[in-house]
Amino acid sequence: MVETNGERWLREHNVPDDLLDKYLRGERDDGMKTVFFIQVLLSCGMEFDIVFREKKYFVSPVFGEFTILSPDCERVLYETDDLDDFGENARIGENGEFYLKDVVDELEF
Repeated sequence: MVETNGERWLREHNVPDDLLDKYLRGERDDGMKTVFFIQVLLSCGMEFDIVFREKKYFVSPVFGEFTILSPDCERVLYETDDLDDFGENARIGENGEFYLKDVVDELEF
């Protein structure tokens, strides 16, 4: 069986099964409002919306690419096949003007 980018990322970052289960069950707290939390969800193949400054953005791991789409879902604001790159460089905002890591505490899940 071929390992996906997400599975490889989880293994390389030693994400324990109990933490993974907690994230997947939706047992979230304010300590989970991190880029790492977003990376874990993406590594498990989850798609979700995040709200930033009253605008909704779609985040997806479709076809092995980790993507953030604009509020109208017409433009790709950020896309990569590397979750570490995503954590460092993912961008959000009307025109992708903010690094996700810099504004993650403002997000609503």
